[in-house]
Amino acid sequence: MKVKNIIEQRNDSMKRELGRMLALYAGQWLLTSRKNRTVGPLRIVSGAALLFVGATGRVPFAHLLKRMNENHGQLNCKVETLIQQPPATVFAFFRNFEHIKEHLPFVRKVEALRGSSDGCRIYVSFFGVECTWDLFIVKERAGEFLGWSTADDTLFYNTGKVELTPGELPEHTVLDFVFSYTPPGGKLGVALVRPFHAVVQRSVERYIDRVKKALEYRVYA
Repeated sequence: MKVKNIIEQRNDSMKRELGRMLALYAGQWLLTSRKNRTVGPLRIVSGAALLFVGATGRVPFAHLLKRMNENHGQLNCKVETLIQQPPATVFAFFRNFEHIKEHLPFVRKVEALRGSSDGCRIYVSFFGVECTWDLFIVKERAGEFLGWSTADDTLFYNTGKVELTPGELPEHTVLDFVFSYTPPGGKLGVALVRPFHAVVQRSVERYIDRVKKALEYRVYA
Protein backbone atom coordinates (compact mmCIF):
# COMPACT_ATOMS: atom_id res chain seq x y z
CA MET A 1 0.00 0.00 0.00
CA LYS A 2 2.88 2.35 0.82
CA VAL A 3 4.47 1.65 -2.57
CA LYS A 4 1.16 2.46 -4.30
CA ASN A 5 0.89 5.75 -2.40
CA ILE A 6 4.46 6.68 -3.33
CA ILE A 7 3.78 5.94 -7.00
CA GLU A 8 0.57 8.01 -6.92
CA GLN A 9 2.37 10.92 -5.26
CA ARG A 10 5.13 10.82 -7.87
CA ASN A 11 2.59 10.67 -10.69
CA ASP A 12 0.72 13.66 -9.24
CA SER A 13 3.99 15.56 -8.91
CA MET A 14 4.96 14.78 -12.51
CA LYS A 15 1.54 15.92 -13.77
CA ARG A 16 1.85 19.21 -11.89
CA GLU A 17 5.35 19.82 -13.18
CA LEU A 18 4.32 18.97 -16.74
CA GLY A 19 1.37 21.35 -16.50
CA ARG A 20 3.57 24.16 -15.25
CA MET A 21 6.10 23.53 -18.02
CA LEU A 22 3.33 23.70 -20.62
CA ALA A 23 2.06 26.95 -19.11
CA LEU A 24 5.57 28.43 -19.23
CA TYR A 25 6.01 27.35 -22.84
CA ALA A 26 2.60 28.69 -23.89
CA GLY A 27 3.18 31.99 -22.11
CA GLN A 28 6.60 32.41 -23.70
CA TRP A 29 5.20 31.56 -27.13
CA LEU A 30 2.44 34.16 -26.81
CA LEU A 31 4.91 36.87 -25.86
CA THR A 32 7.73 36.04 -28.28
CA SER A 33 6.14 34.41 -31.35
CA ARG A 34 7.08 36.20 -34.55
CA LYS A 35 4.08 35.06 -36.57
CA ASN A 36 2.41 38.35 -35.73
CA ARG A 37 4.53 41.47 -35.82
CA THR A 38 2.46 43.23 -33.20
CA VAL A 39 1.60 41.87 -29.79
CA GLY A 40 -1.78 43.12 -28.59
CA PRO A 41 -2.81 43.80 -24.98
CA LEU A 42 -4.86 40.58 -24.72
CA ARG A 43 -1.90 38.53 -25.86
CA ILE A 44 0.40 40.25 -23.39
CA VAL A 45 -2.00 39.69 -20.49
CA SER A 46 -2.62 36.05 -21.47
CA GLY A 47 1.08 35.36 -21.88
CA ALA A 48 1.94 36.99 -18.57
CA ALA A 49 -0.82 35.05 -16.79
CA LEU A 50 0.44 31.74 -18.19
CA LEU A 51 4.01 32.56 -17.16
CA PHE A 52 2.75 33.34 -13.66
CA VAL A 53 0.88 30.02 -13.49
CA GLY A 54 3.94 28.16 -14.74
CA ALA A 55 6.26 29.86 -12.28
CA THR A 56 4.07 29.65 -9.18
CA GLY A 57 1.38 27.03 -9.83
CA ARG A 58 -1.26 29.56 -8.78
CA VAL A 59 -3.99 31.38 -10.71
CA PRO A 60 -3.44 35.16 -10.62
CA PHE A 61 -6.21 37.25 -9.06
CA ALA A 62 -8.17 34.11 -8.20
CA HIS A 63 -10.08 35.93 -5.45
CA LEU A 64 -11.35 38.45 -7.99
CA LEU A 65 -12.33 35.78 -10.49
CA LYS A 66 -14.47 34.03 -7.89
CA ARG A 67 -16.55 37.15 -7.40
CA MET A 68 -17.25 37.29 -11.13
CA ASN A 69 -18.87 33.84 -11.16
CA GLU A 70 -22.27 35.30 -10.33
CA ASN A 71 -25.11 36.47 -12.55
CA HIS A 72 -24.32 34.73 -15.82
CA GLY A 73 -25.27 31.45 -17.45
CA GLN A 74 -23.59 28.12 -16.99
CA LEU A 75 -22.34 25.72 -19.63
CA ASN A 76 -24.08 22.34 -19.57
CA CYS A 77 -22.95 18.81 -20.41
CA LYS A 78 -25.61 16.11 -20.69
CA VAL A 79 -25.23 12.35 -21.06
CA GLU A 80 -27.83 9.60 -21.06
CA THR A 81 -26.95 5.92 -20.95
CA LEU A 82 -28.33 2.53 -20.00
CA ILE A 83 -26.55 0.64 -17.21
CA GLN A 84 -27.02 -3.04 -16.48
CA GLN A 85 -27.50 -2.57 -12.75
CA PRO A 86 -30.57 -1.73 -10.65
CA PRO A 87 -31.18 1.93 -9.71
CA ALA A 88 -30.24 1.33 -6.07
CA THR A 89 -26.76 0.13 -7.05
CA VAL A 90 -26.16 3.03 -9.44
CA PHE A 91 -27.37 5.51 -6.83
CA ALA A 92 -25.07 4.04 -4.17
CA PHE A 93 -22.13 4.41 -6.52
CA PHE A 94 -22.68 8.13 -7.10
CA ARG A 95 -23.54 8.73 -3.45
CA ASN A 96 -20.12 7.43 -2.40
CA PHE A 97 -17.79 10.38 -2.97
CA GLU A 98 -14.70 8.16 -2.92
CA HIS A 99 -15.55 6.90 -6.41
CA ILE A 100 -14.91 10.38 -7.82
CA LYS A 101 -11.14 9.97 -7.58
CA GLU A 102 -11.22 6.55 -9.22
CA HIS A 103 -12.66 7.82 -12.49
CA LEU A 104 -11.54 11.47 -12.81
CA PRO A 105 -7.80 11.74 -13.50
CA PHE A 106 -7.52 15.39 -12.43
CA VAL A 107 -8.87 14.63 -8.92
CA ARG A 108 -6.01 14.08 -6.47
CA LYS A 109 -7.89 13.44 -3.26
CA VAL A 110 -11.42 13.35 -1.82
CA GLU A 111 -12.14 13.75 1.86
CA ALA A 112 -15.36 14.09 3.83
CA LEU A 113 -16.17 17.49 5.29
CA ARG A 114 -15.94 17.44 9.04
CA GLY A 115 -19.31 16.95 10.67
CA SER A 116 -21.17 16.42 7.39
CA SER A 117 -22.25 13.29 5.55
CA ASP A 118 -23.65 15.37 2.68
CA GLY A 119 -20.46 17.05 1.54
CA CYS A 120 -16.84 16.48 0.64
CA ARG A 121 -13.72 18.42 -0.25
CA ILE A 122 -12.21 17.59 -3.63
CA TYR A 123 -8.57 18.38 -4.40
CA VAL A 124 -8.05 18.88 -8.13
CA SER A 125 -5.10 19.72 -10.36
CA PHE A 126 -5.38 21.28 -13.83
CA PHE A 127 -2.16 21.77 -15.79
CA GLY A 128 -0.14 22.23 -12.63
CA VAL A 129 -2.69 24.51 -10.95
CA GLU A 130 -4.16 23.09 -7.76
CA CYS A 131 -7.44 24.10 -6.15
CA THR A 132 -10.16 22.64 -3.96
CA TRP A 133 -13.91 22.24 -4.35
CA ASP A 134 -16.30 21.93 -1.45
CA LEU A 135 -19.14 19.88 -2.87
CA PHE A 136 -22.54 19.56 -1.19
CA ILE A 137 -25.59 17.39 -1.81
CA VAL A 138 -28.50 19.79 -2.31
CA LYS A 139 -31.27 17.35 -3.23
CA GLU A 140 -31.61 13.63 -2.79
CA ARG A 141 -34.18 10.89 -3.35
CA ALA A 142 -32.72 7.49 -2.58
CA GLY A 143 -32.45 5.37 -5.71
CA GLU A 144 -33.90 8.10 -7.93
CA PHE A 145 -32.19 11.48 -7.83
CA LEU A 146 -29.02 13.14 -6.60
CA GLY A 147 -28.21 16.83 -7.05
CA TRP A 148 -25.05 18.60 -5.94
CA SER A 149 -23.36 21.96 -6.03
CA THR A 150 -20.01 23.42 -5.10
CA ALA A 151 -19.74 26.40 -2.76
CA ASP A 152 -20.75 29.74 -4.29
CA ASP A 153 -17.22 31.15 -4.15
CA THR A 154 -15.57 28.17 -5.87
CA LEU A 155 -13.16 29.22 -8.60
CA PHE A 156 -14.72 26.70 -11.03
CA TYR A 157 -18.28 26.74 -9.76
CA ASN A 158 -20.20 23.66 -10.87
CA THR A 159 -23.41 21.79 -10.23
CA GLY A 160 -24.78 18.48 -11.38
CA LYS A 161 -27.51 15.92 -11.14
CA VAL A 162 -27.99 12.18 -11.47
CA GLU A 163 -31.51 11.10 -12.37
CA LEU A 164 -32.31 7.39 -12.43
CA THR A 165 -35.29 5.56 -13.90
CA PRO A 166 -35.80 1.79 -14.19
CA GLY A 167 -35.03 0.40 -17.63
CA GLU A 168 -37.44 -1.69 -19.67
CA LEU A 169 -35.49 -4.82 -18.76
CA PRO A 170 -35.11 -6.02 -15.15
CA GLU A 171 -31.95 -4.90 -13.34
CA HIS A 172 -31.37 -2.08 -15.84
CA THR A 173 -31.23 1.66 -15.17
CA VAL A 174 -31.50 4.68 -17.44
CA LEU A 175 -29.00 7.26 -16.20
CA ASP A 176 -29.57 10.92 -17.01
CA PHE A 177 -26.40 12.80 -16.02
CA VAL A 178 -26.00 16.58 -16.19
CA PHE A 179 -22.85 18.53 -15.33
CA SER A 180 -22.98 22.33 -15.39
CA TYR A 181 -20.02 24.60 -14.82
CA THR A 182 -19.29 28.30 -14.64
CA PRO A 183 -15.85 29.40 -15.83
CA PRO A 184 -14.12 32.11 -13.78
CA GLY A 185 -14.07 35.61 -15.20
CA GLY A 186 -17.76 36.31 -15.71
CA LYS A 187 -19.11 36.67 -19.25
CA LEU A 188 -15.59 37.06 -20.61
CA GLY A 189 -14.65 33.71 -19.09
CA VAL A 190 -17.69 32.05 -20.66
CA ALA A 191 -16.82 33.53 -24.06
CA LEU A 192 -13.24 32.27 -23.82
CA VAL A 193 -14.20 28.77 -22.68
CA ARG A 194 -17.17 28.21 -24.99
CA PRO A 195 -15.03 27.15 -28.01
CA PHE A 196 -13.59 24.37 -25.83
CA HIS A 197 -16.94 23.25 -24.42
CA ALA A 198 -17.02 20.26 -26.77
CA VAL A 199 -13.83 19.00 -25.12
CA VAL A 200 -15.51 19.16 -21.71
CA GLN A 201 -18.57 17.37 -23.10
CA ARG A 202 -16.39 14.53 -24.41
CA SER A 203 -14.61 14.32 -21.07
CA VAL A 204 -17.95 13.95 -19.29
CA GLU A 205 -19.00 11.28 -21.79
CA ARG A 206 -15.78 9.34 -21.14
CA TYR A 207 -16.33 9.67 -17.40
CA ILE A 208 -19.84 8.21 -17.64
CA ASP A 209 -18.54 5.44 -19.89
CA ARG A 210 -15.94 4.52 -17.25
CA VAL A 211 -18.62 4.57 -14.56
CA LYS A 212 -20.88 2.36 -16.68
CA LYS A 213 -18.11 -0.20 -17.19
CA ALA A 214 -17.16 -0.14 -13.51
CA LEU A 215 -20.75 -0.73 -12.46
CA GLU A 216 -21.41 -3.49 -14.97
CA TYR A 217 -18.24 -5.42 -14.15
CA ARG A 218 -18.19 -4.84 -10.38
CA VAL A 219 -20.99 -4.75 -7.81
CA TYR A 220 -21.19 -1.72 -5.51
CA ALA A 221 -23.41 -1.80 -2.46
